Amino acid sequence: MSVSDSKCAELRDALTASVQRNLSSAVLLSGGLDSSILASIASKFIDLTGITVTYNNAPDLRYAQIIAEKYSIRHLIKHLTIADIEDAIENVIRIMRSFDPMEVRNTMVVYSSMNTLKQNGFNSVMTGDGGDELFVGYNYLLRLEEYKLEDELNKLWAIMHFSSAAIGRELGINVKSPYLDREFIEFAKKIPISLKVREHDGTRWGKWILRSCFQDEITMEIAWRPKMPLEQGAGTSMLTQHFNSSISNDDFNSKVKRYAEQDSVKIRDKEHLQYYEVYRKFFDAPKESNCEARCPDCQGCVRKDSRFCNTCGAFPIKPIY
Repeated sequence: MSVSDSKCAELRDALTASVQRNLSSAVLLSGGLDSSILASIASKFIDLTGITVTYNNAPDLRYAQIIAEKYSIRHLIKHLTIADIEDAIENVIRIMRSFDPMEVRNTMVVYSSMNTLKQNGFNSVMTGDGGDELFVGYNYLLRLEEYKLEDELNKLWAIMHFSSAAIGRELGINVKSPYLDREFIEFAKKIPISLKVREHDGTRWGKWILRSCFQDEITMEIAWRPKMPLEQGAGTSMLTQHFNSSISNDDFNSKVKRYAEQDSVKIRDKEHLQYYEVYRKFFDAPKESNCEARCPDCQGCVRKDSRFCNTCGAFPIKPIY
């Protein structure tokens, strides 16, 4: 089943209006669905620059190049070195106050992108933040029955937050997110789940209406590109293996024991250890914080109803009081 022309026109008009309200001359261009749609719209109104960060020519780069070429977008490409990655790790942990490996691997891409823009004289950027949350982009959501999905989305909308805001404040970059524009959020929430999640060529897809309505603008290849975490698309997922090979087993085991006894922190693997040691360069052990509820794995502060710890990345958790 295809989406009606009128529904697509309504969606395009709403998102175009939001882009115009949140226009910037730069966009974080991952070559994924959300950023590619923004780039295709914004390039009609402004001379646009896209920034793509990659380690070892990871998958996002090729897709970003397709969009940059299609819409004559100036394309800044930052090829990360190990030194760049080490610098980004320290800054991300300091800014986000987190040693959650997934947070660090993903947010370092955002940090490196914005830092590159700053070095090139930009003071604002558009991001695709909110597309996954509003249009069911996360793979785990696709496994839920519709009635459970609706409940889960409402919970997600109530707590969604994005690292780009904190990174932007730190770097002096004004972050503009058209999907998170107040008017567009209200519009997107009213779109039925049946238009956000649907089968296409035998596969159950999230963001179905976005993919269907913008496939001509951003190419079929990008529109129906499977969801890929930022760390995989940019290549920073290699850090897990990097730290596995650079930290000895003896050093790991002794430090796991020490931090458990000294800081009441459960270290899960060598990458986690590396990030915790950077965290401790800037902050006291999480147990020193004044909290009503704590993560059982690191003693960091969490909400009483939380299942996830933003400080260490533990999931699922049952907060302790």
